[in-house]
Amino acid sequence: MKKDIRHGSIALLICLLILAFAVIGCTPTRRPAPTPQPQAPRTATPPRTVTPPATPDTDANDMIARSQRIAGKVAAMSEVEKAAVVITGNTALVGVTIEGTTEGKLSDQVKKNIETTVKASDKAIDNVVVTADPDLFDRIRIMMSDIAKGKPLSGFAKEINEMINRITPKVNTQ
Repeated sequence: MKKDIRHGSIALLICLLILAFAVIGCTPTRRPAPTPQPQAPRTATPPRTVTPPATPDTDANDMIARSQRIAGKVAAMSEVEKAAVVITGNTALVGVTIEGTTEGKLSDQVKKNIETTVKASDKAIDNVVVTADPDLFDRIRIMMSDIAKGKPLSGFAKEINEMINRITPKVNTQ
């Protein structure tokens, strides 16, 4: 019986040792906290520069103001109902709606009056091309609006030249 107790004691001791090793082996190892590394001094980051949106150049603004001023003076004439003007170089392309005319007919006297008004309104204008054609008036009005919204005049050069040649084939623009 002593052997049984002895075997039981040894078995119990082995079990306790195994249990102790298991408990000790499963606990996380404590490591020393990392020492803080000296950090490089922070440099101030330069502020972001924001470039302002591009504004139309002064020449374009001047051209728009001139066109609108001329259109206003032409529209104020008694014979004219509406006017739209596009300036290219020293030439003014003027589209008008004449009161009481739906076909777009323009008498020579009214045309001369419009030319005189345009040249009196802007001394830099040497050539005036006038049309009362409703389709051309709409194209000039839309073109004038697009240019005022910032579209470059150079994008309309071909269309302007075609319109001028359609109205008066002998006039050359710059």
